[in-house]
Formats: sequence, C-alpha cells, structure tokens
Amino acid sequence: MIDARKFHPWEGGEGKVPAQYQLARVELVKKLLAKKNYEATLALIDECFIYPHNLGEGKLYGAQENDFNYYKACALEGLGRKEEAHALFLAASTGNSQPAAAMYYNDQKPDKIFYQGLALRKLGREDEARGRFNNLISYGEKHLYDVFKMDYFAVSLPDLQIWKDDMDKKNRIHCNYLMALGHLGLGNKDKAMKFFKIAAGMDNNHQGVQIHQAMI
Repeated sequence: MIDARKFHPWEGGEGKVPAQYQLARVELVKKLLAKKNYEATLALIDECFIYPHNLGEGKLYGAQENDFNYYKACALEGLGRKEEAHALFLAASTGNSQPAAAMYYNDQKPDKIFYQGLALRKLGREDEARGRFNNLISYGEKHLYDVFKMDYFAVSLPDLQIWKDDMDKKNRIHCNYLMALGHLGLGNKDKAMKFFKIAAGMDNNHQGVQIHQAMI
C-alpha cells in the first residue's frame, strides 16, 4: 500500500511513512531468513537503505541503520560470504550506545542500540554486547519517572498534536520498552515480557513492543 501511493510533506508526521516502509520490509526479511531464502532477503533489505521518491521525504544525515546492517549480515552469513557479513556486523555494532528520550524525529531509536548488541554478539564480543543491553536497562530504570519538558523549538516532532499528548506517559512507555529490550538481549525473557506488557498496557499500538515481544 505504501509503495503504491505518493505521499506529500504537508500531510504531516515526519518520519512516519519511511518508518512503516522499512518496518514492512524488515518483517518480510525475517520470514525470508527463517526460510533460508537469502538472495531474496538481500534484495529486500537493500530497499531499506534508500528512500524512494514516493515517500515524500529524504533520509536524515547520519541515520542509524544498525538493524538493516544486522539482517543483511545474517543473509550474507547464510550464503557463506563470511568476510562481507563480518564487515556488516561491524557496521551494525557501531554508533551511539547511550539511550535517549527519543521524543523527537531525529533522536536515535532504542532498538538501534539493541541491534548493536546483537551484532557484537555475532562478532564474539559478548561483554560489549551485554554492556549495550545493560545501558538500555539502566536508562529505563533511571528515567522512568522523569517529568518531561517540551522543547517547542526542537528540530522536529513526529506528531502534530503536541498539545494533547501526555509526554510523561510517553516517557514511561519508552523507559519500559528500553528495559524490555535490555532484558531480551540478556536472555531474561520473563523480565522482558513483564516490561513489554507494561508498555503495551499504556500503548497497545506500539510497534516496537509488538515486534520485539514476538522474538520471545
């Protein structure tokens, strides 16, 4: 449906359409990987790196692509192209490893740090991987009850209706999501499910929760 439509900037919600464009592909990529259909996986994941014109917006400079690099590396690994896979696992393991509030369009998303950890694990760097997962848990625990102050002069917000949002609630959802991702990475599935359920209880449309909860 996204591929068949021409989107326009004045429709609002910056970053939302590209996020869905990429999400749809990543979820299909997971199915292809499970079937060991590695060539089709590569073709589909490559589409995540380039925004087609019909999306109506371009990719931000410095966009984090840890998850795309991770899944592409998994496909290359499946094809026996080990050197290329290693290079992409390295690329997937890099970037800012410190979580943030992620309230603005250009903020790093927490699942990018989660995929840094998965990539480091693939590289045999388990201590560093666990460090990434622990960063997510620590941030969530520390900032769970923060009182959020809106910066109305920020680069960009993902929603237009800023006056109706409960930003403190959004922060609690975000922190529970971070803790769930961290525990998922550490293999603490019961704790991960606990925090996923808390986040989902406050926002049952949270796609990050839905997708990563399914990994359990």
